[in-house]
Amino acid sequence: MRPILHQQLAQTDALLVDLGRQLARYNAGDSDIDAAVSTLLAAAAALYERQGRHDLQTRFLAMGAELVTARRGTDPRTLEPMRPRRDGVRRTVFRVLTAAEAQAAADPGHASDHQLASFPIEYSEGADVGYRWYEKTRATPLFPFGHGLSYTSFAYRNPVVKGGAKLSISFEVVNTGRVAGADVPQMYVSRDGASAPMRLAAFRRVTLKPGESARVTLVAEPRILADYDPTLPGWRVTGGRYRVALAHDARDRALVSTATVTAATMKP
Repeated sequence: MRPILHQQLAQTDALLVDLGRQLARYNAGDSDIDAAVSTLLAAAAALYERQGRHDLQTRFLAMGAELVTARRGTDPRTLEPMRPRRDGVRRTVFRVLTAAEAQAAADPGHASDHQLASFPIEYSEGADVGYRWYEKTRATPLFPFGHGLSYTSFAYRNPVVKGGAKLSISFEVVNTGRVAGADVPQMYVSRDGASAPMRLAAFRRVTLKPGESARVTLVAEPRILADYDPTLPGWRVTGGRYRVALAHDARDRALVSTATVTAATMKP
């Protein structure tokens, strides 16, 4: 006999012996043993599957379903075997099907007729997701978008905002702490007077030594300022005044300036 087959048969024998003991306790009325019996039945089914003995595999799966049915008072057609992997070992468990799945299992010839009914879904937030949703609803997150921790601190000084064809802001970043570190200045924009939340338009990572400073310029991504116009088709930047926030994170509004942007269109 081949060693592998001999080992599989030995595993089967040991499994069946253990299963017999557990079934005896189960039949004696031990209510705490049903889970162990279910596990052994599932293990037997998995082992027979590996051995290619699908007739016995099916039989043990049916026994497991009947066991769960007897304990839970559940229709056996609403149970199905699942075989998730855990620690490299395949185990079979049983889960209760949804109503639609149970109907399909009971009537496999017309399974496609049993589907969940559709229902309307509304995306009331529109494009205002993530940090923009927090600003729109005036919620305060524990850690705002763009937030970062550092062993040092940074300050932004002397901001200069320019408009026109491009919206930009230039400023000094100063490491005001005692150790070297990195900072990510962020530029948020919105139309002046608009109710829409400000949007991240540009950012840059800067690494500075203690006391060191650097002049940084951030230029807003044009499509962040624009709305899509299907009649062009393309992107349309509405001319007018825009608010610009130089920030450490999405909630920081300590430094806000305004500038006038020229109307423009862009291809998709």
